[in-house]
Amino acid sequence: MARPTKQWALDKRGNWKGYYHTPGKRATERLLIKDVDLRAQARTKAQQQSLLAELYAQKASAESSATAQVSSFESSKRAFLEFIANERSANTLKEYSHTLAKLESFEQVDFLKQQWAAAGQSPNTINKKIRTIRSFENWRVEQENNERAAKALPLVHARKFRNLKTDPANISSYSKEQADNILQLIEARIANPLPNVNPDFHRRWELLRRAWWLSRYAGLRGAELLSLRWKDIKLAPLQEDSFLDINSHEDARGKWFQVKQHHAAVVPIVHDCLIEELQSWEHDHEFVLGNYWKSSIELSRAFSRLQAQVGISDEIKPVHGFRALFATELHNLGASIYNVKELLRHSSIETTERYIDKRNNKISALRSLTKAA
Repeated sequence: MARPTKQWALDKRGNWKGYYHTPGKRATERLLIKDVDLRAQARTKAQQQSLLAELYAQKASAESSATAQVSSFESSKRAFLEFIANERSANTLKEYSHTLAKLESFEQVDFLKQQWAAAGQSPNTINKKIRTIRSFENWRVEQENNERAAKALPLVHARKFRNLKTDPANISSYSKEQADNILQLIEARIANPLPNVNPDFHRRWELLRRAWWLSRYAGLRGAELLSLRWKDIKLAPLQEDSFLDINSHEDARGKWFQVKQHHAAVVPIVHDCLIEELQSWEHDHEFVLGNYWKSSIELSRAFSRLQAQVGISDEIKPVHGFRALFATELHNLGASIYNVKELLRHSSIETTERYIDKRNNKISALRSLTKAA
């Protein structure tokens, strides 16, 4: 029920306010116009009342339209999440639901980006959430296009969030000593197995050792480590060309192990020590790392626990820390950034530059370059 009998009231600050009532809710005040502006636009009391009534009607219409847009936006979110639930995994659905929960409109993305950054989330995490929002908008526009096509109406263009991408942070690299400490811990566990433990757990340490060598001296990603088969490895005698065929397979163990299309390549092995290691390993499974880990996330967590045990900061991403060390060492030895880009299978030079730790440039390498000149 409306609170006062008067429709308009002038407060002490000179603002005319009206009372807007929604059925089932208490009446709330809404600022309509300042008294100075009202006197400038209408002189007589009748003109003022007429202008106030017109402003009130416009305001009520705008608020009802905004309410309808919000309800339409929420229904689109629900429909999109239902689509994701049918097409993607449960983890993806959970991630999308968490990102879209606080999104009330696309104009709110800038505010959410600042809020995520203030909460300490990394630029990569923020970009991932923005990509989720962009996927939702593109899906929504596609649905509208289907409806418009059915009515023979012109199509609309999808909105692009080009200016919302956050500057990505550099990938933290292990130092050579930190990487060696992790390997020493793994080899110590292999040499001194715990008694009365499942043999599969002992095998886990040997597989971790293989993952260490392949990520440290070949720069493989987690999914690439798990999808690598023995038939994808071409080993030649030392001083000759050996390759790793990084590619997807139709019969790989689930879609989480599929290598992205733009990552697929035949990668040369540039370290002879890795060739010697690969030649010494037993072909005891179709996959080089067997089938112990179900996802690259589980493999990363295994390396994270090793990081904590040797006292390495959790700011360094497992596996990607080895990739950054692999890129940094090659660059310090004189390899061009374009060669490093091809070995890491990046789509742009800017991405490769994030992997090279310029603080670890060795003075000895610089001196050797000046002597050669």
